[in-house]
Amino acid sequence: MLDQLLPSNRTASSSAARPETVTELSTRIRNALEAGFRTVWVEGEISNLRSPTPSSPHAYFSLKDAGAQISCNLFGAIRRPEMLPHLRNGNKVRVVGTLSVYLPRGSYSITVSRLEPVGIGELLLQLEELKRKLAAEGLFDKEHKRPIPFLPRLVGVVTAPSGAAIQDILRISKEQNPGIDILLSPAVVQGASAAPSIVRAIRLFHRLPPDQRPDVLIVGRGGGSIEDLWCFNEESVIRAIYQSEIPIASAVGHEIDHTLADFVADVAYATPSHAAKALFPPRMNLLATTDTLTRRLHLAMTRSVQAARQRLSAAANARAFARPETMLAEHSHAVDLLAQRLSDCLRTAIVNARNRLTSTPLQIAAGLRNAMQRQQLRLAALSPRPATALENALATRRNRLDVLHSKLLALDPKGVLQRGYALVQNDSGEIITKASRLSPGDRMKTVFSDGTILSRVLPSSDSPKSRRGKTASNPPDLRQDTLF
Repeated sequence: MLDQLLPSNRTASSSAARPETVTELSTRIRNALEAGFRTVWVEGEISNLRSPTPSSPHAYFSLKDAGAQISCNLFGAIRRPEMLPHLRNGNKVRVVGTLSVYLPRGSYSITVSRLEPVGIGELLLQLEELKRKLAAEGLFDKEHKRPIPFLPRLVGVVTAPSGAAIQDILRISKEQNPGIDILLSPAVVQGASAAPSIVRAIRLFHRLPPDQRPDVLIVGRGGGSIEDLWCFNEESVIRAIYQSEIPIASAVGHEIDHTLADFVADVAYATPSHAAKALFPPRMNLLATTDTLTRRLHLAMTRSVQAARQRLSAAANARAFARPETMLAEHSHAVDLLAQRLSDCLRTAIVNARNRLTSTPLQIAAGLRNAMQRQQLRLAALSPRPATALENALATRRNRLDVLHSKLLALDPKGVLQRGYALVQNDSGEIITKASRLSPGDRMKTVFSDGTILSRVLPSSDSPKSRRGKTASNPPDLRQDTLF
């Protein structure tokens, strides 16, 4: 019965004797899918995002539309900064990748190689270009950041009067510190008119007298898409925040939203609620801290007063205050003793100085006589030494000269000729050391110790028979025709 249900066109890899295993079937499915869908280009909305972390650098998400969804994985996403801003739930994107099957679960997914937003790609390019331009001008430098007051007297808010941002700020202010006043400058925070409205609202605060201006401004709105928040990336808004004389706190969108206003503001908070919690410190916490500091100050002052009283009591009971005349007499007696010791020391010093002045000329004269005697003895001992040293030096140099003369005579060619040898040269003056270098007819010069003979080389025999008896490896047997 089971055989009747099986397909009749089994592949060659399937065995007729047994069914396929799950792994074998899954492998065939994977090979078929991956071969049929080598590269896919898909558009959809991101959902079920699992963002990359340092411990897991990959991103996993689903792409969905109204009728279906498919799993996607972006390996090494943490090293793809150009894609990270677009990895948000709800963003519509296009991905390019390959289809792969995960055998252990029998599921398929897209391995993403490229990801780009749909409809906002041009906006993001404009944003990056503007960011580089403003950064080059120094608008984002830290040295331009101003400190935010810890406990502001008045907080100004630039946002929509009916939006969630102002409601959150008012609620947190009422809960934490109702003593801080809030001044709203209404602005449009979405759409084409938003940027001029925000700039106008910021400048409106600067028209107030200096003593009536807020200590800090909150500029922001609640979350939304990148198009909704785009007004906080406009160049006019960024320059208005940079030129503001009042410190500005940026509070735009959700925690994952970032705009250029965050970079130029003096401080950036993730949301308007975070800004309110930071700028409106809880009143009860401040009161508790004040009470603690008051108690610590009171305790420190009490201990300081007690220590001062103990020092005063000890000084009042000291011997100097009990019997001052006795201490004065003791010090006066000590002064007299010191004066007497000083007088004795002066007299002793004067006597010693006189004795030294009296004995010094005699000591100098005796020292000079002794020095003269020592010099005379040294001269007497040194007088024969120069002559002896000169004679020794001359003898040494004569010996060296004799040795060099002997070596020179041994190397003199004339000395060799006097021992019976002769020197043979050709017409060019080259020395001939071998007979093989001479040929019949060559002229040569024989130098003896007492003169020179010019001669010409003749062959030893003119017969061809004698020439044929010579070998090429032996030098020619030459005769000399002497020319006087």
